[in-house]
Formats: sequence, C-alpha cells, structure tokens
Amino acid sequence: MGHLQTLIDPNSTSQLLNDLGLAIDETKIVKAINSLSKQLNNIEASSGKSTRTQYLNSEIESLKLQLNSVRDQANLQMQY
Repeated sequence: MGHLQTLIDPNSTSQLLNDLGLAIDETKIVKAINSLSKQLNNIEASSGKSTRTQYLNSEIESLKLQLNSVRDQANLQMQY
C-alpha cells in the first residue's frame, strides 16, 4: 500500500483561518447590534426616549463602525 501524502499550504491555511476569524467577528457584532436594537425599540415603545436609549444608540453606532471595519478587513483580504 502506498502512503497518502497530504500537502497543506501554510499560507492558504493561515488565510482561511483569518477569514474565518473575520466572519466570526462579523457575526458577533451583527448579533450584538440586533440585540441592542431590540432593547432600544422595547424601551422606546414603553417609556419613550431617555438617557438609556441615547446610550444604546451610541453603542449601536459604535458597533456599526466596528462592523464596517471588520468588513473592510475582509474585503482587503479578498483582494490578495
């Protein structure tokens, strides 16, 4: 019987892991945005705008910036 030799390209493996990491980061951020948006809508529906809703809005905006950054990184990776 012959030996089956598997050649793994370290560069492609590294790239795959990096892409997977970015996809996981993107998913976490999207879930956080969705969760905070639901909380924001519930609070505003029951008691209107408040300091808490302003805080949630700022957190959502911050997460959106992070999401754009992760997506930009992913797009850059795809170009190489």
